[in-house]
Amino acid sequence: MAENNEKQIKGPPASFHFKVWRHFGFYETVDGKALDKDYAICKNCFAKIKYNSNTTNLQMHLVRYHGELLSAQLTQLRCDNVAGPDHIRRSDVPNNVPAT
Repeated sequence: MAENNEKQIKGPPASFHFKVWRHFGFYETVDGKALDKDYAICKNCFAKIKYNSNTTNLQMHLVRYHGELLSAQLTQLRCDNVAGPDHIRRSDVPNNVPAT
């Protein structure tokens, strides 16, 4: 049986809640007992991004190299947050706008 030398990207720890982590993970350490948190791995292009206990480098990578993913997510968020006519309350309409 041939040995598979490809490393598997493991998801971040459950305590990492920021949405940027949808696109990143970590490789396991050589002994396989922990995550190697020196570098986060992009799940889209497999780039190794230096991880310094904050997500700035990760966010910048997404902006620079995967802007289309962010645009799609923003579009989806806008669509999800748009209230249709059934959701407009009378109190939301300014007083100077005539009622129809």
